[in-house]
Amino acid sequence: MENSIYFFKQVRKIRDHKSITQSDIANALNIGPSAYCKLENGTSEPTLEQAYSIAQVIQTTIVKLLSQGNFTNQHNENNTNCTVISIVENLNLTVQKAEELVKNLQDFISVSKK
Repeated sequence: MENSIYFFKQVRKIRDHKSITQSDIANALNIGPSAYCKLENGTSEPTLEQAYSIAQVIQTTIVKLLSQGNFTNQHNENNTNCTVISIVENLNLTVQKAEELVKNLQDFISVSKK
């Protein structure tokens, strides 16, 4: 839940800066504005697929949205790759989305090691 709260603080900053409304994101997720509002306010937890779609709408990555939160340095590269594989299998993400997610996580790992 803590990562979700931080994630949506970042989403809101970017959303406000780019003049993207909650309704814009809700439409992209195929959910109602009130359902999206619950996500952004921390009442509901987003799925990984929703987080990925939100990042796409605001033209950033999940990793960048989480990079300053408690997610940082919690996983080593092997654990992160195993986690990504498990998430991808569980969510049935498309190959393209999965490859992008893995690349983003690998980029995050290399940046966090510096």
